[in-house]
Amino acid sequence: MEKKTNFRQFQKSIEGFLTAFLARPFSRVITAMVADIQWITPNRLTYCSLILGLVGCFIWLKGTLASAIIGTLIFHIGYILDCSDGELARYRGIKSRFGEALDPIFDRILEFALIFSATILVLRNGNSWFWGYIGFWAVFVKFLYEYIDLWLNRLFASDGRFEMKRRFIFISTGLSLSYREVVLYFLPLTVCIDIPQAGLFVTAIAGTVACPIQLWRLWRRTRMI
Repeated sequence: MEKKTNFRQFQKSIEGFLTAFLARPFSRVITAMVADIQWITPNRLTYCSLILGLVGCFIWLKGTLASAIIGTLIFHIGYILDCSDGELARYRGIKSRFGEALDPIFDRILEFALIFSATILVLRNGNSWFWGYIGFWAVFVKFLYEYIDLWLNRLFASDGRFEMKRRFIFISTGLSLSYREVVLYFLPLTVCIDIPQAGLFVTAIAGTVACPIQLWRLWRRTRMI
């Protein structure tokens, strides 16, 4: 009798709490279903995740309860596929620099799309332009955070000291996952319950808190070189 593959071993070793419970169980099922279908590649799953995510954000803009729920579900299905692409690549032993670069780029596009869509939705509902500025600030601090995080990863990747890298991974990964889950889960939730202003505000605050912490780490790291 052929032994079944445990696809849990192909997921990331460190996950956000909500991703581990709301995305990974489904992504492992999808990975198992497509594992031996050769024309389905990790990069194609990545493309599908981007398309579904953008479609979900676009559906939000209709401004109804049904569109909010349907858009969020479609976006989450896309996110599940985004989790599956890495699992599939690790299962097949595929290492692609293009794929490694493509995945985070598409992730950032979708995160920005979520914030933009929520901002447009708030403004279309007749709210003050104050929320437009909040949305702009949320996008700005998200972009700044990701730029700083990119440099931190580059600097620590070039450092051979394991203990420092381990401490960096523990602190920075926890912060990054928490901030990301605010965008991926809390913001869509507030759209579904018709309080997107709260989602934008919390997203902006989370980014405002996270950026100075990352800047301090970058400053500390550059002093060690």
